[in-house]
Amino acid sequence: KTTVTGDTLFTHTGIGGPAPFDLSRLIIDDLAAGHAVDISVDFLTKIKSEILEKDIDSFCAAHPRQNLFTLASRLVPRALAETICRLISVDPTIQLAQLSRPARKQLVAALKSTKLTITTTRPLAEATVTHGGVSNIEINDKTMESKICPGLFFAGEVIDVDGPCGGYNLQIAFSTGALAGKSATLK
Repeated sequence: KTTVTGDTLFTHTGIGGPAPFDLSRLIIDDLAAGHAVDISVDFLTKIKSEILEKDIDSFCAAHPRQNLFTLASRLVPRALAETICRLISVDPTIQLAQLSRPARKQLVAALKSTKLTITTTRPLAEATVTHGGVSNIEINDKTMESKICPGLFFAGEVIDVDGPCGGYNLQIAFSTGALAGKSATLK
């Protein structure tokens, strides 16, 4: 089981942002082989399910005339709250006094573990993150020169090296680019 944390953006074509980018590094080989990857998204990572359930019960007791959408939108952004209500198949306008115990548990489950299936990535032309490239064993790491084709130097994303979001890939690109450029001028 692999866990990634970070911001996730929901777009018109799927998901994006730091957490999905980090996840994509780990699942790209499965996707390339035609295997879908099931994931679980926790929208409220800082609160345990048991505490969330108690908080929801307390809110329902304190605000019985409020509706499910109001409750959900207090926990997550409004657009996501709308989707969460659809996922649990409960009318978002239902008053909290009428919200059954099973529906409350479904709400907690949806907020803490929404299942998604990743089937593909965006095309390479639209890539924010890449994976693969020239193998490190084919490159002199002191000069970035090809061991197979002398006089050819590699840098950045053409090399089979990548790291998690947070500047690592930029650092790899800058460092290998500087080394390759310096080495090429000394040739």
